[in-house]
Amino acid sequence: MGTILGVFGFTITHLIYLLSLMGIERYTSQNSPKIENQSHLERIVKIEIEKMGLKDKNIKVKLSNDRGIKSNATQFKDNHYEIILSPPHNDLGVLRHELYHIADGHFLTEKEIKEIGIFEGIIYKFGYIYYREPKAAIYAFKNLER
Repeated sequence: MGTILGVFGFTITHLIYLLSLMGIERYTSQNSPKIENQSHLERIVKIEIEKMGLKDKNIKVKLSNDRGIKSNATQFKDNHYEIILSPPHNDLGVLRHELYHIADGHFLTEKEIKEIGIFEGIIYKFGYIYYREPKAAIYAFKNLER
């Protein structure tokens, strides 16, 4: 009985956490200025890169109209990144969220990805969900234009 209650408690706690995180991200996105086109995105990225001290990073940005693509940031090799924004998350809050992942070093290097084991991969995913993702969400939320 104790094990069942423990699993139930963990599940409910995890669900509340995830819903709270999703709520913060949704609120931030809904209350951030929309990015209308590629040139608008490129102008904003230059400003945000300056603010965040990311001039030493090679960051490509793309505004996609494909709703099937989830907005994300990807590291291709050391100091080379791509951010894709797509509707309905083509806004300043999501851009800042993705830039924060880059600024705070939330990516593994190519060498680390090749060498990572199953256990380390699980630990990395938990770290992403419980540490890296909320840090990026809070950064974007704190920097809402009020």
